Amino acid sequence: MEAVRFFPYDQGFAFVDAVFQEGGWEAVENIYTNPPTTTEQILHPEKYFSGEIASEIDATDLSTILTAEWQPVFQDSLGEWNTFLVLTAGTNPFTRIDSSSAQLATAGWNGDYTQIFSTLTGEHLVIGHWTFDSETDAEEFFTTFGLYNSQRVVGDLIEINRFPCNRDSNQISCLIIKEDNVIWVLAPDIQVTETILENYQFLLSE
Repeated sequence: MEAVRFFPYDQGFAFVDAVFQEGGWEAVENIYTNPPTTTEQILHPEKYFSGEIASEIDATDLSTILTAEWQPVFQDSLGEWNTFLVLTAGTNPFTRIDSSSAQLATAGWNGDYTQIFSTLTGEHLVIGHWTFDSETDAEEFFTTFGLYNSQRVVGDLIEINRFPCNRDSNQISCLIIKEDNVIWVLAPDIQVTETILENYQFLLSE
């Protein structure tokens, strides 16, 4: 994907230029010993200057509650940039969100942990957990991601484990917000969805 390949040249160049404008060549040289720790710091140099770091999400390794057929493909943070790309650069052009809306939605990113699993028969399972700088930022992301989600999974609105979910003929998608947290579950069937959502019952508490 070109957006990933050119990130160091486009956004990376803009970041270095911002550092130079802030503190000259000495500040640029200091990047080698104090590099940015997140794509958020690269996209928003002021967060690099202030030393703002991502929040760590205490996420359960969901492979421990799934059956053996589900093999982990990815278990890590997407970061702000890849979260932006989820919204804007998917393989289905009909689900893509315009860049301006996606930038506003992801600007309040404060951390995430995403887990992707697949089976040998070609089924896929995605669980994303994001946290944001404020509840307002979370609501903005929830609204924009909800638009993406509704375009990706077009079907019936159902309830699973007391959570609202969308279901079409191929998959089930649940999008949940609680304070400054947003959870997304994309699963192939109700049984797998129920298994995952059991891990998030704490979100239903007041």
